[in-house]
Amino acid sequence: MKQFCKVFFSLFFLFSLSAFTSWEKDYLNALKKFEKRDYIEAIKLLNKAISERNTSCDKCIREGMFFYDYYPHFYLAKAYLALNDMENFSHSFEFLKNEGKIEKNPKFNKEFQILAQSVKKEEEIAEKIAEKPPEEKKQIEKLPEKEIKPVEKPKEEVKIEKLPEVPPKVPEKREEKPKEPQKPLPFPNIFNEIKNLEDIADNMGTEGFPRLNQKKRKHSGEFILLKKKWQESKSEKDREIILNRASQLKEKFENLIELTKVANKFKILSERIEERISFFEKNKDKLSKENLKKLENIKLKLRQLKREDLNLREGEPLLDELSKITLEEKKGEKKLDYKNLKNAFLFYFQGNFGKAEENLKIAMDYEKENPYYYFLITLINLTKYYMDENKDNKLLGEAKLSFKKAKEKGLKFENIKNFPLSPKILNQLKSL
Repeated sequence: MKQFCKVFFSLFFLFSLSAFTSWEKDYLNALKKFEKRDYIEAIKLLNKAISERNTSCDKCIREGMFFYDYYPHFYLAKAYLALNDMENFSHSFEFLKNEGKIEKNPKFNKEFQILAQSVKKEEEIAEKIAEKPPEEKKQIEKLPEKEIKPVEKPKEEVKIEKLPEVPPKVPEKREEKPKEPQKPLPFPNIFNEIKNLEDIADNMGTEGFPRLNQKKRKHSGEFILLKKKWQESKSEKDREIILNRASQLKEKFENLIELTKVANKFKILSERIEERISFFEKNKDKLSKENLKKLENIKLKLRQLKREDLNLREGEPLLDELSKITLEEKKGEKKLDYKNLKNAFLFYFQGNFGKAEENLKIAMDYEKENPYYYFLITLINLTKYYMDENKDNKLLGEAKLSFKKAKEKGLKFENIKNFPLSPKILNQLKSL
């Protein structure tokens, strides 16, 4: 019992390690701002990340099973170039050039060469401005000598009487009314619907899926073009064509959202499958030959699914196949699976009940006599009961049964006091 308590209180330490470091978080947030063309915010976040880690690196940021390159000075240079801040752009470019890592990265090399051309053009313009125009030699021409002419006597002026001037008739000016500025054409409701769908797609996150991210950018660009054409449209026929294209774009965004949901589910599913596979890999000596073959087939299928896109329906049966694989225990050997039990408690306190139940199931497959297994089932069911608006009594009934089993296996209420539980759940446990 004491051994388990020591293991359990290390949960909070592990929880703190599971989050991103601050520079990784700032860098990933900066990329999102850069995609939205919010260059000023992107520059702030990139400078913040650089203050903690200045050097670039390949695949040093991990998010689940995806890895990201860290090149903050590259995106900083692009952001300054977009804002026409050539001085800061040059500083960032020089850093990248001196560092020498980006030229070896096939992903960024082409764009880096384009940036290099921008720097070259800027230098050529600066050289032309610096050059002084050659001074033209002015030829001094000699002026011809003035001829001396004899002085003539002034002629007598003949006075002519001038007639009184008649002022010309000025045409009367008509007062023209100032033209009222044309009001911008209001957008139809379908444009608001598309904007809402675009925001949903942004919040769902497509960064981890390159094909979906490319689709999202294409749809967003098409939406900007449609809004511009709507404001410039002059006839009802033009507006009708734009509305037809807008309805097609709405369907594209809806399909993108559905595909993103499936992609995220497959990502979670593949992580769960990999966790189960790693557990069986560590306990290979306790697997029969038949189960070892099954495990190898499942690993092969998972690799094939990852090469393709969005295979959620084909991935779900793999979990069922894994659940059929069991460890063969030797007689007289019973060891508690502290690792998966510890992970189960950690996921419970994070609010991820699905993963908590998954890890608990793995632990219980190995050994079912530990009272804390049934205690955790009680906590999960009670928490779901209090979170449910309808207060499903079935959850409360399952909590009572699992708590009864925990007490039968040797759980005492004194041990529960050390857990960071809410007063409501503690009072409920007293009454069970």
